[in-house]
Amino acid sequence: MNRVFVGTGSTGPPGYGVHVEVDGKRYDLQQRTSSGYADFRWDGGGPHSTDLARSLLWQATGVEPELGIYRLFKNEVVATWPLCTGECWRISDQEILGWLAGVERDTARNEDQGQTEARLAQSRRRENRLAGFARTFGGQR
Repeated sequence: MNRVFVGTGSTGPPGYGVHVEVDGKRYDLQQRTSSGYADFRWDGGGPHSTDLARSLLWQATGVEPELGIYRLFKNEVVATWPLCTGECWRISDQEILGWLAGVERDTARNEDQGQTEARLAQSRRRENRLAGFARTFGGQR
């Protein structure tokens, strides 16, 4: 399954939104808030872009991303997306995973093999723990 996330803008309410295209179908990507559900938005380097970056990484990988990773994704990718009318941006699962692979390569270049193995083992343990929590408490985000 290859999903594509698309950000669109309009001149009237709601203004900006994100939808997902998969197998010819389209649905809105929304976030849970204290008052129900709300559309995702992006705002350069602001809090809406941070929420969107976190959600896109979570959707692409199936696990909650670490704070440093989703902030970097926001700064390098999401914050560059324009606010416009019509389709403003488009990114696929594969492009997100490619960005993550690039971050991993860059990080590994600055470590010795033991540091890389220890960091990856810690990440795998964290991902397994989070996946276990998700199964226990009824699903993933």
